[in-house]
Amino acid sequence: MQIKKDMWYWHELLELCDKYKRIYVSGPQRSGTRYTTYALAKELREHTPIYSGKYKGDLQSIRQWLGGNVDALIFQCPHETHRLHILEDVPDNCLVIWMDRNPEDVIKSENKIGWHEKCFAKEELQKYTNMFSVENTKKIIKKFNRNWYMKTWVWNNIQKDLMKVDYLELPFETLIQTDGYVPKEQRVGFRKNQISKSGELK
Repeated sequence: MQIKKDMWYWHELLELCDKYKRIYVSGPQRSGTRYTTYALAKELREHTPIYSGKYKGDLQSIRQWLGGNVDALIFQCPHETHRLHILEDVPDNCLVIWMDRNPEDVIKSENKIGWHEKCFAKEELQKYTNMFSVENTKKIIKKFNRNWYMKTWVWNNIQKDLMKVDYLELPFETLIQTDGYVPKEQRVGFRKNQISKSGELK
């Protein structure tokens, strides 16, 4: 079920998220998934953040592997967008947060670190054509040449109708309300994972 609001206040989002045992922060790469995961975990003290690259397997298998050994978790999982509609509330209630960031800013961020050339055709496009392999859908997906447009089209036109768990779409601008947010004109010396030279996650 979609939890729909035109605008989120950060404290309202925190109150909602605190009701879920598994939170999946997803959306196109470079849309703010890492910082959102960090900011949520900083406030939701019982939730442990697990960042992209820190676990193996897909979201279903990692949940089974974790079993009852952990309580509440927040996953940063932009690389698992193609599987979000498969998630189920078993054994714990789940919330998917889909990050909604301006595509021009996403593309600028991709270009800055060379993400598009390295990852789009070799990784994300292949995941989507394999997952959504019905011929007509596959043809449409193959026409996209940018990650944000491909993932957003599939999310809006296919996945949302198939979702089995609660989800919401979070405007990137919501993050301005968080303590650690740094305006883009002040982001000097940030690495590709949005960590400053001093090592502090922003």
